[in-house]
Amino acid sequence: MGDLNMPQVQKTQLAKIDTRALDDLIDQAISERSASVLYPLGLTYCGDYVARHFRSFEESLRRHSIAKSSKKFEDTCESARREGWDLKYAVSMAQTWMQEAEKEAELFYIDDDVWLPLHLSTNLSVTVSYRWRRDRADEWSRGHITFKHVYEPRPVYGTPAPKRKPTRAQQEKMRHDNLCDEWERLKKGALFSLREYFREGRDGSEIPETYRVTVDGYYRTLSNFSTKFWRDAA
Repeated sequence: MGDLNMPQVQKTQLAKIDTRALDDLIDQAISERSASVLYPLGLTYCGDYVARHFRSFEESLRRHSIAKSSKKFEDTCESARREGWDLKYAVSMAQTWMQEAEKEAELFYIDDDVWLPLHLSTNLSVTVSYRWRRDRADEWSRGHITFKHVYEPRPVYGTPAPKRKPTRAQQEKMRHDNLCDEWERLKKGALFSLREYFREGRDGSEIPETYRVTVDGYYRTLSNFSTKFWRDAA
């Protein structure tokens, strides 16, 4: 799954949910001390954010169902109500994000289906494709931008040295894991920066084909500003 675009199955499930009806179903679930009435809504298919809150609500109902004393019953009931409110809020927010994304898609779309390369070196790069237009009546213009980054790992001071020197295989694994983590940070920064650029109403024709990211002057690490390619032209 990509970092920006909502999968179709998620959009389909969210579009089916009536939040007013969800209110009643949450109250019914608390009354019955069971989440079974919510299962037909397919909340676990509504994205990680909604699914996480649904599981929390489900767990609160489980604790409520086994409460024995009157105080425990009241406490778990109140907890379930809070989790139920959080669940409804999560669904409402997810529906809002979906609607905003659909409106944005009328003017720009960023392909977030970017895969980790089979082979990585310290010369990292991420290429992101996109399409954009100034008005809904215009034809689409397409382009891509490649973000380049030279990874310079620095020692982490203050961490205890290992009791045994890592084997060559262990060192290679750590190196590969660090490169994967850095590439993932570069990818996320590239995607979110490009979305921010279009959200600000900027001109897609001014996006460069390549951009060498900026890094922290001392630690040589990526920051929230590293992939904001338009800052150099400001």
